[in-house]
Amino acid sequence: MKNQVRHLIILLLLATSICAQATVWRINPDPSSTAHFNSLNSAVSDASVVNGDILHLEGNQLYVASNPGSEYQGIVTKQLSLIGPGYFIADNNASWAVEEALCGVITMSAGSDGSSLQGLIIQQLIIQADDITIQSCNINTAQLNNALNSIFNGNYIHSDVPGLPAIMASFSAGNLFSYNIIKSDFAVASPQPVIQELGSSGSVYTHNVIADGVSEVDDAAFSDNIFVNHTFDVIGICTLVNNLFDQFTSPIATFTPGGLPNDMFELQNPPNSLPGSQKDTP
Repeated sequence: MKNQVRHLIILLLLATSICAQATVWRINPDPSSTAHFNSLNSAVSDASVVNGDILHLEGNQLYVASNPGSEYQGIVTKQLSLIGPGYFIADNNASWAVEEALCGVITMSAGSDGSSLQGLIIQQLIIQADDITIQSCNINTAQLNNALNSIFNGNYIHSDVPGLPAIMASFSAGNLFSYNIIKSDFAVASPQPVIQELGSSGSVYTHNVIADGVSEVDDAAFSDNIFVNHTFDVIGICTLVNNLFDQFTSPIATFTPGGLPNDMFELQNPPNSLPGSQKDTP
């Protein structure tokens, strides 16, 4: 028992030491700001910024409005935490005088494994590293290239680019998407791709709202999601359990992955293999 307590104390001390060593760096493009850096690229390339540090991307809405092209953008090659103020701030409370952090293209490249992004508005996110965590961000298209074990939690992921999916994963594996809104910004009359995972495997989609478009997926698990105005054009070795489909959603007719009921006339597809499960119909 004493050894266990001693080990616990050592772990706590190590964790405290690691946290104490992380430096918080402020980034703001406004020349009148007292921030440490005026761009994401300048912060990442600075030798003083090291693995484990925190980059605080301050609100830049007003400055970007008068200085187009000054959004935060760049290639991240270190293990860093990028933190912004959040998104849909004014939509939730117009009296909050908090600017959002607008980003252009952010690429998580080699060396950024284990990084995290939170509270940012990102025009395009490209992940080419492993173990990246993205939380509470507004992302206009996310691309995963040879990425392992990415975690997307509580994000608004969408696409307003014709032909470009909200999520596109190639040669990636083990990625988790939970509690996100994933959708196309285009009208239902001209559906665009929402999720495209061809050549990838092992993704898990759970507790998301997936809406307005079509998806092509080779190998993934979908559980406890809500599908709205959505269709699978291509679906390979996938498992669908406990999802909810609205009446305008059309999974491929007679499609029964793993023996689960999954045709367009059913609103739910509860697992028929679990004890006590009951098939619900509209």
